[in-house]
Amino acid sequence: MNPFNKTHTIAKAFKCAVVRALNTLLRLPARTWHVVVLTARATLPSAVRRWGNRQLESPGKRARRYLAVDQNVQGFFEELQKRQISYVVLRWFDELPVVNKSEDIDLLVADQDLEKIEDLFSADRRQQTFDVYSVSGLAGSNYLGMPYYPPALASSILENRRWQQNLFAAPDQQHHFLSLAYHLLFHKGELSSDHDYIAALTEVCPAEQSGVLDSFDTLYSYLDHAGWVPELDTQRKLAQRSPYLKSRLGVASRKRTGGDMMVFIVRDWGSSAQRMSTILGKLRSVPLEIIHVWILDDQARASAKSAVRGGNWGRGVYNTSGGEPYALVVCFDYHPEDPDDLCLKEFPYLRNAHYLVKHRIRDQLNDCVLLFNQANCLHSADDEEEAYRYVAAVYPERVQTIESDVAKRASYFIQPHPVIDLLQTHRTRAKVEKIEFEGKPAMKKTFKYGKTAFLEREVLVHDQLSRQLDLIPPLLSRGEDYFILPWYDDELRACDARARSEKLRHSGDDIVRILQFFYQQGYALIDFHPGNLLYCSKEGLKVIDFEFLYRYPRKPETFELGFDIAGVPLSFEGDLPSGHQGNGRTFRNTWEPVIGPLSHHLPRDGA
Repeated sequence: MNPFNKTHTIAKAFKCAVVRALNTLLRLPARTWHVVVLTARATLPSAVRRWGNRQLESPGKRARRYLAVDQNVQGFFEELQKRQISYVVLRWFDELPVVNKSEDIDLLVADQDLEKIEDLFSADRRQQTFDVYSVSGLAGSNYLGMPYYPPALASSILENRRWQQNLFAAPDQQHHFLSLAYHLLFHKGELSSDHDYIAALTEVCPAEQSGVLDSFDTLYSYLDHAGWVPELDTQRKLAQRSPYLKSRLGVASRKRTGGDMMVFIVRDWGSSAQRMSTILGKLRSVPLEIIHVWILDDQARASAKSAVRGGNWGRGVYNTSGGEPYALVVCFDYHPEDPDDLCLKEFPYLRNAHYLVKHRIRDQLNDCVLLFNQANCLHSADDEEEAYRYVAAVYPERVQTIESDVAKRASYFIQPHPVIDLLQTHRTRAKVEKIEFEGKPAMKKTFKYGKTAFLEREVLVHDQLSRQLDLIPPLLSRGEDYFILPWYDDELRACDARARSEKLRHSGDDIVRILQFFYQQGYALIDFHPGNLLYCSKEGLKVIDFEFLYRYPRKPETFELGFDIAGVPLSFEGDLPSGHQGNGRTFRNTWEPVIGPLSHHLPRDGA
């Protein structure tokens, strides 16, 4: 390792250790910190104590507010008018400023005006109750972590407000009806016993549209036609509180044919080259195939910001906002995994457990970041339906292209042979299955879309070179994206690395014979290691997995100089396995610990 790189690595590890220690302290239970705060209050100067008290008593952490002690409702609205605040009272405003103390007043406020009214509220719960929502769902003014209404609709409500009694602002009749219907369907559902919503809607419903109040379904259709139905991901979150919506959405089917299309959205916090590399690398390690990475232009950013996450791109449970949408990553998962019941309890609409990789990515990127600066840099859909809606919202003209790309990949893994078992492999480029072929068990390897070069190398070896070396299984059949070999009851399959090496210790001559054979034929295996060997008592040792087979343009002068013995040169431009470093696999670092020095297995007169 370069001395500079080694020093840099040590410094980074030290920094991460310090940051983790500080974060551990910051995560101490609230009770512990309460004692610290009380002690600080008793010892700090009075001016600092007053400032701290104001921060602790700030009502801005929730949408719920209480009127300031020195205010009444009429005076409150007069002050809003004086300050030129852009807001509306959303509903139940007919008798204002008279209001029953048991009722709350719901306000929708422009983002830029939210801070301007905080001093009009207090922490005194005996005062008049308000629920205050901002257009984009800023912290302390949102609903279930999202804007109360989709931001575009909220803005429309404010833009079309009207004055009542020259005292307070309210929605005009059309937006009053639309916003009240939205509130009933998406916020209340069947939990609407606190008010007679249907009677209230009847009063403001346009006469020609009276039929829309016949049922929740007709009202939903009306809102949908009017463009007042939120995106699917928002509806799914709102369904936590709306029995009607939960019933309407139902439970998505888990049945799949040919894999899943998945979408992840990288936020500004993750946009640096280093963080993007980490994110994409982690997705590939699942393994997912990354089909497209689109850096969003201004128009696409605006569309994503409005349509995804309910329009809320705030900090959430983190201390720093992850920022606005930066990039859209479209992936294909050849091997979706069903989430378990515990996972579904927390994420009821998740249909592929591999989406949970986003949590591991967030943790990894936040690992060496102080708690104050940690952020959520990655968002995702919950299933394929939601993923397509994300693409349609951001790049509607590209949906057809994605559908075509996905169909190609899905068709590659449709299985015409009876499957006995799916073998556990990395599945980076292919899947391996035990199948029934011509009445007998066989091994089938099916490659992902775009991995033809790896397939052809394997077919070459099993079809042609197997005739010259008995340690190579012969080819039984091949297709456009697969090949089939005889099945061997591999006794090494269940072994860990140590046990496998122990069993191979006495196979050194055959292992070197494999290396010599490929050198003599003008090839390097590049990624030959103990995992490429099978052993069964009946057939003996067999070698498989030739995805990185490399034909020398000019064969090295001696066997010992071959790439499988000495390692690949740093200037090598052929395909290399993931995680390759330096010269990669050499005989010394891969085989000598298993079978001993090369010289022990060469004929006395040399190679």
